[in-house]
Amino acid sequence: MTITNINRSTLKVLDLGCGKKKRPGSIGVDFSDRHHADVIHDLNVFPYPFENDSIDKNIPMFIFKLINENKYISPFGGLLLIELHSPHRLDINDTYKEFEFYQDQQFEFVEFLPENIKKDLTIRLHSAWQRMPWFEDKRWVDRFPKVYLEKGNSSIWALIKKNRLVVHLYDSTGILETLSLNIPTICFWHGDLTHLTPKAKPFYNLLRNVGILADSPKQVAKFIALHWDNIDGWWKSESVQIVRRIFCEQYARVEKKSLRDLKLALTSQVKN
Repeated sequence: MTITNINRSTLKVLDLGCGKKKRPGSIGVDFSDRHHADVIHDLNVFPYPFENDSIDKNIPMFIFKLINENKYISPFGGLLLIELHSPHRLDINDTYKEFEFYQDQQFEFVEFLPENIKKDLTIRLHSAWQRMPWFEDKRWVDRFPKVYLEKGNSSIWALIKKNRLVVHLYDSTGILETLSLNIPTICFWHGDLTHLTPKAKPFYNLLRNVGILADSPKQVAKFIALHWDNIDGWWKSESVQIVRRIFCEQYARVEKKSLRDLKLALTSQVKN
């Protein structure tokens, strides 16, 4: 799917929790008949009154966590690599093998980075790393003793603001948050798009087309090296920003007056 072949006039769009600000052309769903809803239904009650696969798109309200979040980053900062929390538990997968593959991919990524970027690299371990049996800190120190290792003690947002580019190593809400705040973001992970539903894959392929999603550690390292001296030039390009907005409209919307909308939603709940 490309940006140009979406026939928006035929899409069946669902606006969940629409309140009194239902999106034009959408099917509004809310719990109160005082709102501009087409369907009256409590969103806490399942199932919803729609047949499977009958809706092309739903519109979330906004990302609550990001209300009033400052999106400033340093255009001359370093590179932040955000690690996956790799649990150790009984699973249908071989978690030991999965972790080894995941760790090898990270090492391969760092290995391919030029030295001038590598010296500005911060590896941010997941805050739960100490509860796992992988000894990630020792693995990193043994392989790259000069790379700065942040062991989950600092605020993730404090780290993001010090760096010019954030690299996510797994598909997570972190990607949604940095994209919605328009923070230069790149991601890659093992397994391609096999974890996604068929309807989600086209949106992730849009990310891939503009370099936000990479297919391999080597590819993303080379891409970063190519754009390192002008990350903003790549990130603020029209093609990247169009894709970012399309993706965020689907998965990570941000409202300019989110506090007002939240107040309206909460007060309407109290009144009813």
